[in-house]
Amino acid sequence: MQLIHIFHLMRIHQYVKNLFIFLPVFFSFKIFDLPILLDTLVAFVCFSLCASAVYIFNDVIDAPLDKIHPTKAKRPIAAGKISVRMALFVALILLCLGLVGAWVLIPPPPNYSLLIDLYRP
Repeated sequence: MQLIHIFHLMRIHQYVKNLFIFLPVFFSFKIFDLPILLDTLVAFVCFSLCASAVYIFNDVIDAPLDKIHPTKAKRPIAAGKISVRMALFVALILLCLGLVGAWVLIPPPPNYSLLIDLYRP
């Protein structure tokens, strides 16, 4: 089944590292502040989706070398279980979901564009 290979490609087991995004909320004692907690949860999901996209792009680039590596040869692209085209499509979808999701669900502050203008040459 291709869906299981897509999940392997996304490296969901690596999402544990992304839990570090909750540390500022925890150490600022805002863990029970629901709006902040929800924003952080959205940030975690969006960041994880973008991280998966990067993992997939990396696997596409490294596929020729991964095919000759004893362990990495079992990865979905190197093993031929998912085509490069499908992998790039999934990566693009994940990247768009992560970036657009973050932009829509956690809108930037009103003075964000002013801040960007200040950094522009």
